[in-house]
Amino acid sequence: MTSDAAETTFLRVEWRHENDEYPVLLHSALDAGRLEVRKVDVWADGSAQTSDSVDDQDRQATSLASVATPSLDEINADPQFSGVEISAEEFEQMWARHRG
Repeated sequence: MTSDAAETTFLRVEWRHENDEYPVLLHSALDAGRLEVRKVDVWADGSAQTSDSVDDQDRQATSLASVATPSLDEINADPQFSGVEISAEEFEQMWARHRG
């Protein structure tokens, strides 16, 4: 973890939908401006893709959002989403499991 981990917010958002082309769990590490710095997206079949600011362009990876992530209140106002803040440890475990 970096020294700015105290300013990092970690989220897990469940995305309820029936489209196999999109992930169902979104894990994000957000900087102080709520921009994604790392993410892990997990599909219903258990497959996952990761992304960070230094990802190799040759990897097939999910990409970081280019706009700030809304607040949890805004995310949870949409019935297809259910988000919670998670610990750095929980995010790091998910990152390590799927970074491969």
